[in-house]
Amino acid sequence: MDVSLALLDPEQRRIAARRHALGLVLAPLLALCALWLAPDNMSPRAARLMALLAATLVLWMTEALPVGMTALAAAAVAVLAGVADTETVFAPFSHPTVWLLLAAFLVGAAAQWRQLDRVFVVRFFSLGRTRLVDLATTIAVASFALSTWLPNRVVVSLMARVVQEQEARFGPRFQRLGLSSVALASALGGLVTPIGAPANLIALAALAQYDDRDVPLLFWTLAAAPLATLLLAAWLVAVRLVLGLDGEQIVHGDLRLEPLSQAAKRPRPPTTQMLRLSELPALAFGLDRGQMAIAAVGATTLLLWAIPGLARLLPLDDDVVLGLSQALPAAPVALVLAAVLFILPAARRNDSASQG
Repeated sequence: MDVSLALLDPEQRRIAARRHALGLVLAPLLALCALWLAPDNMSPRAARLMALLAATLVLWMTEALPVGMTALAAAAVAVLAGVADTETVFAPFSHPTVWLLLAAFLVGAAAQWRQLDRVFVVRFFSLGRTRLVDLATTIAVASFALSTWLPNRVVVSLMARVVQEQEARFGPRFQRLGLSSVALASALGGLVTPIGAPANLIALAALAQYDDRDVPLLFWTLAAAPLATLLLAAWLVAVRLVLGLDGEQIVHGDLRLEPLSQAAKRPRPPTTQMLRLSELPALAFGLDRGQMAIAAVGATTLLLWAIPGLARLLPLDDDVVLGLSQALPAAPVALVLAAVLFILPAARRNDSASQG
């Protein structure tokens, strides 16, 4: 089962199942409509490509199939439908961007598998303030931060449950505002880092291929982070205006005044009761050994990705900058470090100890 579906309650799973079924029905219907409505001056191959694109978009939007599987199936169908030959269709799969996406997915999936995302949310909310407006702000900021390194749909699935459990306490108005914050903040967070969304890496690859601009991954973050943060700040101001005086309602008591080690021993606030963590021995920052190993691999990956960009910002010789860029290409670095996750014993899940 998809990990994001496992985070949904039974009612949400039924809704997702209906959405998947709808996608499986609409995809072939829209493909047939696209073929029927194709202009007379359009070649048959172009018409078949348009139909395939329509069906693929529907499958992506409804997630009737896993997003990656839909992309692979679409490429295979393009060959079978005579849109292009096998070499032309599958040549882009050897592009370094594809392997960079795969490596980023492996590290993100490992973090989610070991519940590192849930640890982050629990700790983040434990440090939050006590008012309702601060809770709304924390929901948005946590969604923004998680989306910089996790897929948006995973973040939305996780944070939506945090918002939905507040409906009984604060009403549907706060729920709607919270879900809007999760959706917008997740989209903005995905812009901050190149791995935040596949489109970011595709844009960098397009710049390198068509405009001969080799943009380091760090430069993308330096350019996108200020704009995304500014838009998030504008949204948080709007949230405060919408809540008004209701935002001053106390929701967390004095939990923020306690050290995390003491807060973990008392019942969690309503915001984090659903985030059940494994009962493994905690190390630094409240992380178990597996979570620490994955966090270390992720931090090392980010550091090595940043070195070529930092070299361009420093007064170094061009030969040194070029040498660092060639010695630390993003995709191989990420793949090697992702492979380390399969080697470190601490990164392997102990099912008998992690059930909870």
